[in-house]
Amino acid sequence: MTNNLKMGFKALKYGLNFKGNFFAMLLFLVLGFIMMFASPTKILGSVYNSIGAIMVVQLINSVSVSAMVQTSPYKKKLQTIIPALHAGSYLLIINTLNIVMLLVGTNFFEWDKTLISNSILMSSGIMIIIGVYMNIALKFFWPATIVFFIAYFLYYIPLGLMELLEDEAEMILPLEMSIVISYVVVIAGSVLMYVISLAIYKFEYSKITWEAALKRAK
Repeated sequence: MTNNLKMGFKALKYGLNFKGNFFAMLLFLVLGFIMMFASPTKILGSVYNSIGAIMVVQLINSVSVSAMVQTSPYKKKLQTIIPALHAGSYLLIINTLNIVMLLVGTNFFEWDKTLISNSILMSSGIMIIIGVYMNIALKFFWPATIVFFIAYFLYYIPLGLMELLEDEAEMILPLEMSIVISYVVVIAGSVLMYVISLAIYKFEYSKITWEAALKRAK
């Protein structure tokens, strides 16, 4: 695992438009935390925070597109275990930062504990939906995008109802349990990303995905 993490960090530096993606990642992080502070009971902040995982997966995979890596024994790892490991690690860090911010808000700004508990639980789920989407979109852009919007819409329905009935909302799980489950969800989702990448490893990359990335790099 340590060697795969080291290899991933090296690959990130050589990824397509690394500086641009890194700047965009920081921008989305800042926007995500601002949105989370402004609306702690909603998951939009987590959506923005999770976009960094998409960039991590794309950057590492962009290295494996080169002719040199295509004949390298590391090709499969750069398309499977390494992006899943790095994206999963990124999401674990983001999940931790989200939880810390929400707990601080609960203690100092008297945010509703019931809604915060629900937010922590539901935010971890949207992180995985986004991470899994990027894994599939690299090879099957349009099918993955269509399924993502359907999944996001269906996932958001109960959240919308909770927001409408905010005063009557019930705690899905105790706060401590929501925190534990959020980590379980992120770890399980990272494993799912790896399994999916193995299943679609032999398929060609989507031209749409890389054409868009190349245009951004110019």
